[in-house]
Amino acid sequence: MKDREKMVEPMRKLLGELTTLEAQAHAASATWSAMAEKFNAMRESIVEKMTDEGVILGKCVGCETLLFEGDKGFRYSEGEMSCEACASTYQEMKEEAEASLAAGGPDDEFRESSERILKCCEEHVAAGGSLAEKWIWEL
Repeated sequence: MKDREKMVEPMRKLLGELTTLEAQAHAASATWSAMAEKFNAMRESIVEKMTDEGVILGKCVGCETLLFEGDKGFRYSEGEMSCEACASTYQEMKEEAEASLAAGGPDDEFRESSERILKCCEEHVAAGGSLAEKWIWEL
């Protein structure tokens, strides 16, 4: 029993210190949350201004990386963009176009688009390019 009594006071002290540390961590967390909100608001403001000025063109549809004027990437006809890392290779574009043509469909514009993609792939290879290369250019 005496051994237990010797342990009570150090344990009480230790538990009190843990409670104090927990309260301090909670306060620090609240401070960090407020700071993170301010950082995010500043970031959004900067991105909005740079987008309005045409410096930032948008975000990658694959990974949401910001795309800046002059970055390499791919711009889809609908206006969406992919960064260099997420952009398709010529081989992937070729396979997608071939699959689209094989599936057929009533949309002449879509068929013509697939045919243009195949022609671009042929021209790329004829010029010494590889189908393994990314289909990208300067945005």
